Amino acid sequence: MLYKQPRPDDVLVAHGRATQPALPRRFTVCVWNWQKSKQKGWADEFAKISQAADLFLAQEVRRSPAVRGVMEAAPYHWSGAVSFFSLKGQNPVGVATGCTAEPLKVSFKRGAREPVLQVPKMTLSTLIPLQHSAPLLVINIHAINFTGLKPFESNLRRAAELLLDFDWSTQGQRIYRHGGKVYQECPVALCVDRNYYLITYRPAEGKYIHFRLDRISDLEVTEVPCPPLPEYFDLAQYAR
Repeated sequence: MLYKQPRPDDVLVAHGRATQPALPRRFTVCVWNWQKSKQKGWADEFAKISQAADLFLAQEVRRSPAVRGVMEAAPYHWSGAVSFFSLKGQNPVGVATGCTAEPLKVSFKRGAREPVLQVPKMTLSTLIPLQHSAPLLVINIHAINFTGLKPFESNLRRAAELLLDFDWSTQGQRIYRHGGKVYQECPVALCVDRNYYLITYRPAEGKYIHFRLDRISDLEVTEVPCPPLPEYFDLAQYAR
C-alpha cells in the first residue's frame, strides 16, 4: 500500500479550544474541502468564514504544521478522523469537524476505499451540546462519488451505523440499553472487524456472544471462576 494508515487507536485526533459551552439553537454551518488550501489566499478566506460559522465541516484536511496553525487560530475545538498520512511530511489527512462548543462524544467509521490509492473514505460523528435542547449529532462524510453507487452506499451505511451508536439523554448522559443491566461473562477472545469485539461464552446457554468494546462501560475483572470452556474455538469461523 502506497500510503501509511493509522492504527485504530490513532485515528481520532483533537486540538484547538472551544469558545462557548454549547451551540446556540440557531447556528451557521460551513462545509469546506481543504483542497482549497492549494489556492492562493485560502488562509484569509478561511479566517473570514470561520468567524461567521459556528460549525465547520471539512474534508481532505492535510494537517501540516502550517495548516494546523491556521486551524487553531479559528474559534473552534477540532475533532478529526485520519484516513492516511501524506507521502511528503507524513502529515495526517482526513476529515475534521470544528465547533465553537466541545463535543460530548466523537466516533468514526471507515468507508469505501479510493480505487487507485486504496485509502478509506472517513465518516466522523460528533455529539455537540445544544443550548436548551438535546445534543446535536453531526455526521461529517467524505464520500466516494465517482465509482458507481455501491461505494457511495457503503459510505452511507457507515453513517447509519454511527447514527445507531448514540443513545443519549437531553442532558448529554448516556442511556444504557436493557435498563442498564450488568453482564457477567466468561471472556474467550478479542477480534476486530471495523470495530473491536470481546467474544464471551455462556455455558448455561451453550453459545458464544460478542460485545463491541467501545460500547462497554465500567468493565471490571472479578475473581469469580468461569465454568470450563469448550476445548476448541474457531475464531475465523465465528467471525463469518
